[in-house]
Amino acid sequence: CKKYLLYTFVDINEINKNPAEEDINSGGEMFTLIAIGALRYPKNQQYLIRAFEQLKNEKFELHIYGTGVMQNELKQLVAETGANVILKGEVKNASSQLPLYDLYVMSSEYEGFSLSVLEAMAIEIPMLLSDIPSFGEQCADTAVYFNLDNISDFITKLKQLAADESLRKNIAAAAKQRVINNFTLQHHMLGLRKIYAETLNDS
Repeated sequence: CKKYLLYTFVDINEINKNPAEEDINSGGEMFTLIAIGALRYPKNQQYLIRAFEQLKNEKFELHIYGTGVMQNELKQLVAETGANVILKGEVKNASSQLPLYDLYVMSSEYEGFSLSVLEAMAIEIPMLLSDIPSFGEQCADTAVYFNLDNISDFITKLKQLAADESLRKNIAAAAKQRVINNFTLQHHMLGLRKIYAETLNDS
């Protein structure tokens, strides 16, 4: 049985429509991060809450969008730690919130080809991601990666990104270009046509 790899895609023109209008940081004092994903084990949001427990006296804040089976557990962990983390719940078109934030973060233990990461790349928001193979395949050198076994590594890299606006802009621009080069609807359709052609020729 022959196997084919076909990446998902994002429509760059469509995704930049209807940006969110809410100002989540009008004073500009906080460095704000966004995480999007179901509240369940593989997404590993508890790692981020533990990291932000160590940052609660600094000007960092994390907003997590999504719902799931771990919602009450994570809510309790936020309360216990005093971490600067807000569980925002489910919102329609969460990707529209991305431009409001300074940094996109994802702490998954494992992941497929992430659509929300692809959207962050297309919208040109810098990314801080767990060091897992799928993110490396998707983003290559257009994101900063942290060690899931070491919260201090996450904190160090977060602070480096917060202090270096040029680095944030460079990796965000490179990520968008990677989408343009590899993960558009046109790339997806070309791949699909190739699969159909090969399959029909083999039949």
